[in-house]
Amino acid sequence: MKNYLYISICICALFTLGSCSEDYLDINDDPGIPSADNMNEKLMLPGIEAQWSYEGIGNNTKLTLFHLGQQTLMLRDPENEVNGFMSQDGHDLAWSWIYGGVLTNARRLVDMAEMNGNDAYKGIGQLVEAVHWALIVDNYNDAPYTEAFQYPDNITPIFDKGEDIYVGVQGLIDQAITNLQSTANEKLPGTEDLIYKGNLDKWLKLAYSMKARYAMRLTYAPGYTKNGQADIVLAALSNGMESNDDDALLPHSSLDNELNYYYQNIMDMSLEKRMAPAYQIIEEMNTLNDPRRAKLFDLSNFGDYRGYINDGPNPTDMKDFSLVSNSYLRSNRPTVYMSYAEVSFLKAEAYVLKGEWVNAEMALKDGIRADMEDLGVEEADITTYLAGISMPADEESGQALVMLHKWMANYVENYEIRYDFLRTGYPAFDFKTNNPNVIVGAENTIPQRMIYPISDKDKNPNFPEIVVNPLVDKVFWDAK
Repeated sequence: MKNYLYISICICALFTLGSCSEDYLDINDDPGIPSADNMNEKLMLPGIEAQWSYEGIGNNTKLTLFHLGQQTLMLRDPENEVNGFMSQDGHDLAWSWIYGGVLTNARRLVDMAEMNGNDAYKGIGQLVEAVHWALIVDNYNDAPYTEAFQYPDNITPIFDKGEDIYVGVQGLIDQAITNLQSTANEKLPGTEDLIYKGNLDKWLKLAYSMKARYAMRLTYAPGYTKNGQADIVLAALSNGMESNDDDALLPHSSLDNELNYYYQNIMDMSLEKRMAPAYQIIEEMNTLNDPRRAKLFDLSNFGDYRGYINDGPNPTDMKDFSLVSNSYLRSNRPTVYMSYAEVSFLKAEAYVLKGEWVNAEMALKDGIRADMEDLGVEEADITTYLAGISMPADEESGQALVMLHKWMANYVENYEIRYDFLRTGYPAFDFKTNNPNVIVGAENTIPQRMIYPISDKDKNPNFPEIVVNPLVDKVFWDAK
């Protein structure tokens, strides 16, 4: 496997040092870092995919895991996010690693591929770019878009409306779909493509599936309708992922520079600071007798699965609670950009919004099965579990059921659970029980969005006023 973390760092170094003086760049010429003259799409792609994994998935999901997603906690080492508080540092970092990292390099890949007539690489770059423009809006709402990346000609870009950027997101995905199918594709990606090894059919399915994800985001946005968005979701998914074999994954290994993000940055193997499942997710899974518990968690000292309450009484033994299994959050667990399970839950919710209860139940069970099969749950246990699932024939109850199972299936994978809760209000989290010391205002919700970074606001008079209460201010699509 390629040393893709090193490649990612090299690409960042190459493309973010442009403001340094020419003399400075001449001091140390590392022969291991490709120069601008010999950089090409084949060299850029693995680094961009690694950045997408580390920055777009890993860093953003870290903010989601604790209070924001009610999924997991760090024993005796609570983070600010656990109690509903988001630090200014977290806001600044999210802005900088999206704009200054993967978005910058994805745009450069698109421009290079367009100049060279390599449509396949251009399509991949456009899809990566679209995902991260959506992420900017999902985190901050309005942001520089039409005037972004014009340095040094324009160092004070205007802020575009979040809803307008989302139109651009869908446009980029449509362009990616066109380019991934282009008959002019002569120079094709190969093994340097860490996700699909150059399989453009799978990239195309991913593009359609992403189109569905971001169409669903607009379900309650002003100017859109639930049924209209449900139709767009289902139309896109008719060309989307069809099985777990289509999952978009980045492989990892046990090498220090190829470790799984969570294992490397969150999973402390000492008992004093191990990750533990949060109270509510264990209670939900215990109620359903969910067979995935044995794949995700260790039994407590009491022989059961027991969730951890943040800032609760310190246990005399850390194993009085369940811990996240080392075999699940292992060093080589792949990064999940998007899965067939997520696609199935999107389809289930779309059918719920259209009142097609039979189809909704089938799609819901497809999603649960996909996740259980991925975890290696026995067929007999899957069959028994699914037999107990039935779709209620009303929209709110149906949506709540889908979101509950989507939340459980997306255990420590990616950030969609945060945006699903903001968009739908489900699952119905019991914040006060899960986190007794939750801050005032966060007893019933999570931060709705991030605060603009102060450091960048000082440089650009077009920055909106700093949002002082992220528990109240929302992104445009959060309008249910």
